[in-house]
Order: sequence, then C-alpha cells, then structure tokens
Amino acid sequence: MGGKQSKQKLNGSHPALREAIQAVPVLVYGKSYSTEYQRALTCFTKMRVPCTQVETDKLPNGGELSAGLKALTGRKDFPYVFISGELVGGDQELFAGLRNGSVQRKLKKAGVTFQDVAEEREFM
Repeated sequence: MGGKQSKQKLNGSHPALREAIQAVPVLVYGKSYSTEYQRALTCFTKMRVPCTQVETDKLPNGGELSAGLKALTGRKDFPYVFISGELVGGDQELFAGLRNGSVQRKLKKAGVTFQDVAEEREFM
C-alpha cells in the first residue's frame, strides 16, 4: 500500500474480538511460524514498543479467530497489526507507515513511547 493511508474500518459484528483489539495500545495477531509476523514483532522490539502478541496457530480457537479477523478487517493475510484499535495492516503496511511517519503519529497519539527506526535500511 503506497501513498497516503486511510483509516481502515473494522467491519462485521465480532464484539469480543473488537473489545480485544481496543483493549491494548499495540496488538499483533499472527502465526508463530510466519516470517511476516516475526518481522513485525522484530520491528516493535527494535522500536522498544511493548506489544501484545497473539499467535492464532497456538490457540484452540485459532481458526475461529482467523475467520473473525478476516471478517472484521477484510484482510486475509497475517499478520494483523493494530495501533489504538486501528488496523495498520500487515508487515509491509507497517514498514510503509514507518517510512511516511504515520505509524509514529499513531504511536504518539496512543501515548506509546518508542525509539524511531524509520531510517534503518531494513525498513526501507
């Protein structure tokens, strides 16, 4: 996703999932074996951003959760990165947001302190 990012709305009626997404400042849903999920987590680690991680493949209701995320967001691929209840997207959208500053703005708005890593080659 290039250029200006718009707010991605959450669709559907999954109240428990919506509540979980709204409950923490930074939330990443993924599959433990996914390279993209690990890249998103590494990014937040380098930024020193505490994030809640949910590995759906390790949960008994993981399939249900995956289906709920897809219905709620319209995305089918992991990871799902949320900041302040708003869907950022996956790892590529996260990195694009770092480059254009939108992720940093969302973190600041959420009151999350971070180390800026936008200049690191890995995220370019």
